[in-house]
Parts: sequence; structure tokens; C-alpha cells
Amino acid sequence: MNQADTLFKINHADWISFSDAVPQWDSTAMLKVRFLVQKEETSLVYNRRQQESGIPSWVHLSLFFWVIIILITRLNYTFKLRQLLAASFNLQHLKQFHREGNILKQGYPVLLIALYLFTISMFGLKAIDSYLPKSFHFSFLEKFFLFFGGVFSVYFLKFSAIWFLGKLFDTALVTKQYLLDHYLFQITEGLFLFPLLILYVYSSIQIILFVAIAILLVLWIYRLFRAFRIGLSCTNFSRSYLFLYLCSLEVLPLFFVYKLSV
Repeated sequence: MNQADTLFKINHADWISFSDAVPQWDSTAMLKVRFLVQKEETSLVYNRRQQESGIPSWVHLSLFFWVIIILITRLNYTFKLRQLLAASFNLQHLKQFHREGNILKQGYPVLLIALYLFTISMFGLKAIDSYLPKSFHFSFLEKFFLFFGGVFSVYFLKFSAIWFLGKLFDTALVTKQYLLDHYLFQITEGLFLFPLLILYVYSSIQIILFVAIAILLVLWIYRLFRAFRIGLSCTNFSRSYLFLYLCSLEVLPLFFVYKLSV
């Protein structure tokens, strides 16, 4: 064996060893790997979008819970529920509720007020959820709790302001009747809007939202007229003062909410 043959064999052996140590990827294998990665990413994005666009399970459970609460109230408090609804449209029934004392001592009105807050919060969130900025990184449950907390805070501050003004101007009796009227109207609104909420959640038809807004507007105007009649029984203030008082308590909060929404 001469020197040239020896050198050739050593170089050939080195080349074979290098090829075995570093595997070679052909174009077909690279395309297969890229396809699998892209397919997995597409599947993850699709599943995430499906989860975001679908109705969360807690919404189904919440609606079912409130249906059960309404049925139990309907079975156990049939007469009281009819009287409550009648008091929203008849001052005589309202005065009867006022004579009977604090309605909050009974359990079912508190649950129905919670139903009202839930219905208003869910309606509002469902209506504006698609318009929220993408940077608002919260789940639907977290957004609902934020919305619910905001609605609860507004009504708590409003009721506290009415109670404080009644104490300040020594009109506790009329203020209590006005708060009771407000309270009963909220229960009525919740019972009227809850069936529309179920239809709106599962259909997302915008006309249902417009019908709900129309019902709220009509009841609000009627409640404002009722509040003016209740205020007339107080001889301490003139009608112009009463009008300004109701506008500050009823109109300004709505204007404030509108400015926040736009």
C-alpha cells in the first residue's frame, strides 16, 4: 500500500464519521415538521377563540339558578309577589307595604333585588363586550364582576344619598316611602327583564336589547312621575325644588353613566 492510498482511506473514513455524527435533514422532513407546528398553533388559536366566543358554563348555571329562585318564590310567596307587582303601579298597595314595615326583613325581596342587579349587569356587559378594547385582558367572569360591582356601587351611593337628604331635611317619612317605591320598581324591572336576558344571551339578537331598553325607559319615566306624586305629599318644599331634587337623583346618575360609556 503506497502513501497516496493511505491518505485517501483516512480522508474517506473521516468523511463517513462526520456524516454519521451530524444527521442530514432533507426538505421533505423540514416541511413535515413545519406543517405539524403550524397545525398545532392553528388548533390552539381555534380552540381559544371558540372558548372566548362561546357562552361560559357559569352563565348557564347562573341563569338556571335564578330560574329556580323565581319558581320557588312563585310557589311560596304567590300572594306577596302579586301584591309587590301591584304596588309598583298602585299607590294604595305601596302605602300598604309601607304600613307593614321593613320589607327587607323578608328573604325573597332581597333575592329579587339581587336578580335585578344580576340582570342589569349581564345585559350591560353582553351589550358592550364586543366593543371593549383588546387591551382589556379580563375573562368574561372577571368583567362581569367588575360590571356588577359598578352597578351595585352606583345604587348603593344613590340610596345612601337619598337617605342622607331625608335625614338632613327632616323628611324621613316621605323619603322612606320614596325608597320603598324605588325598591319595588327595581324588583319589577328585574322580573320583566330576566326572560329577555335569557333570550338575548342565547340568541344575541339586538332587537331584544332594544326592547329591554325601551321597557326600562318606560318604567323609569313612570317611576319618576310616581316619585313626583310622592314628593307632593311633603309640604316643606315647592314643586320647583322637588323637580330639581328628582332631577339630581334620577337624571344626573344616568348622564354620568352615559358620559363614562362614551
